[in-house]
Amino acid sequence: MIFPAELGDALWAVAVYLGYRLILTSTSRRTTAILALVTSFVVEWSRLLTWDWLLAIRQTTLGHLFLGQGFRFWDLVAYAVGILAIFLIDDRLLKKE
Repeated sequence: MIFPAELGDALWAVAVYLGYRLILTSTSRRTTAILALVTSFVVEWSRLLTWDWLLAIRQTTLGHLFLGQGFRFWDLVAYAVGILAIFLIDDRLLKKE
């Protein structure tokens, strides 16, 4: 089975959202979603920066996982879709409680 490349980006954004939900427990889901989206977009836009020290970090395994390589517009769309999906799932789960 072949998955689109953007699936990984959407899952990365989901992880960012869930990480913020774990850390910022008193923050609203909406604020958490916005914060996750801003974080994801900043990381993506930072890929346009070619500072030597930042490139060196991206060459490490963790740096590559957290910061990635190369800017792609469709990654921004994938982040938004991933965060919207987890936001809706989170909203549905909490409404049932």
